[in-house]
Amino acid sequence: RLRDSLIQDFKKLPQEENKAPGWAPTKLPRITNVVFMGMGEPMDNLDGVIDAVAILTDHSGPGLPMSKVSISTVGRTDGLAKLGAKVREPGWHRLNLAVSLNAPDDETRSKIMPVNRAMPLRELRAAIEAWAAREGVVVAVWHQDLGVSGGAALEDRPGLSPMTIVGRF
Repeated sequence: RLRDSLIQDFKKLPQEENKAPGWAPTKLPRITNVVFMGMGEPMDNLDGVIDAVAILTDHSGPGLPMSKVSISTVGRTDGLAKLGAKVREPGWHRLNLAVSLNAPDDETRSKIMPVNRAMPLRELRAAIEAWAAREGVVVAVWHQDLGVSGGAALEDRPGLSPMTIVGRF
C-alpha cells in the first residue's frame, strides 16, 4: 500500500535526515496541525485521507499527534460511518471532526449544498452522534452565513434543525 511504501522510503533516509525536527528534510517548517478540507470533499477519498493521516501520525515518520489532525466534511454520512469505525481503533480516538453546516435548515442547505438532498440534516445529526458516541469527543459544527439564510444568527431562527445544537458530547 501507498502508506507502507512511503513509510519505508522515509526509513531509508540517512539518520541525520529522518531524525530532524519537524520531519525530514530539515528545510521543511515544523508542522503542528493538519486539516483535510477544501478543493474536494475528504469523505469522497476517505481511504486516501486515512492513509495520509496514518503517515502523518506514524511514530516512524512525522509523528504528528492524532489530536492535531482534523477532517472537515460537508456532511457525507456514509463517510462519517466509515470514519466512526476507524476512530474506535487503537490510536485513532483523538482524531478531530469538523462539519460545515452552512445553513440552519434542510430547505436552505439543499439550495447551496447538493449533498443535503441525499443526506439531509436529520441523517447528518444521527451520523455525527454515532461517530461521537465516545467520552470526551468534541465535534465542530460550522455555520457560515453565505447570504442565503437571511443573515439571522442560528439562535435567532425559529424552528431550527436540532443539528444546530450539536457540539460537545
